[in-house]
Amino acid sequence: MLRTLAFALLAAVTLPALADDPKDKPKDKPKSVPVAELIVGQWKLFKTDNELPKGTTAVLDMKKEGKLTLTMELNGEKQTIEGTWKLDGDKKLTAVMTARGMENKSVMTIEKLTDEDFVTVDEGKKKDEFKRVRKDKDKK
Repeated sequence: MLRTLAFALLAAVTLPALADDPKDKPKDKPKSVPVAELIVGQWKLFKTDNELPKGTTAVLDMKKEGKLTLTMELNGEKQTIEGTWKLDGDKKLTAVMTARGMENKSVMTIEKLTDEDFVTVDEGKKKDEFKRVRKDKDKK
């Protein structure tokens, strides 16, 4: 009987303390980064539904102030196109680029945007998939 009472007293004292263990509490959800911040950076095109000559590389540099630069390279020749970008909500991206004196406006849906991946689908249902370009100091 004394053993049962001691066990009950021990349980009454230790169980509430264990229940308040901080490691058992649910962790706060990580704060999500706004799309306008997450989209900023350099993105290398690695897959596209659009027709590009074989061996073409493209890097899209999305700048914080709503400017962008698209650098394409084929056979050692680089072409740079300047433009602007604007978000409408979290899913609609409008890019306006000027090349050879002609302005081209594209409206895309952001299908996926993470720290590493950026996927858009244009109005013609063509998908472009990008990977973030990391500088050595940024690599984790």
